[in-house]
Amino acid sequence: MKPIGDIIGISALLEQTAEECNELAKACLKLSRKFRNENPTPLTFDEIMDNLNEEIADISLCIEELRQVKVIDPQTIESIYATKEKRWYERLKEAGEETE
Repeated sequence: MKPIGDIIGISALLEQTAEECNELAKACLKLSRKFRNENPTPLTFDEIMDNLNEEIADISLCIEELRQVKVIDPQTIESIYATKEKRWYERLKEAGEETE
């Protein structure tokens, strides 16, 4: 199959990715509200989780399509990921959080 970015264009693919990121952010915020139970939502935990999973799938699809049209480089991303994960653990350790 032809990459979606080749069909709709890279700009449209980037716009779609941005929209999906926004929807994922909303789903995360909704789940956070549910966990805290400070600002009630009529949605059930399962409904919120279903939405979160759907948005993660949408983002994953966009990321794969960006990779296929060579907008992003998986090796560069993997390197950045490793650096950021290490730094996050270091910050948690510095804050006295249990990391093991």
